[in-house]
Amino acid sequence: MKYVLFALLSGSALVISSCEKKSYCASCLSENSEGITQDFEQSCSEDQSYTDGFVAGFKESSEDQGFTAVCSKYITK
Repeated sequence: MKYVLFALLSGSALVISSCEKKSYCASCLSENSEGITQDFEQSCSEDQSYTDGFVAGFKESSEDQGFTAVCSKYITK
């Protein structure tokens, strides 16, 4: 992740603040009807469409194998 640093000199105190780009993340888990976990994956990207594609691909792959996928998306900074 990239950081942008800003420094302000105030008297003898140096104040540094930072901010970073946000990342779009998803965590996915797949289970069968008996509650047996097959797979767990997590992905993060600065591109939201990549994360959306990850979720869609994970769900499709799970369904093809007879599992149900549950995914949650979140944003980090």
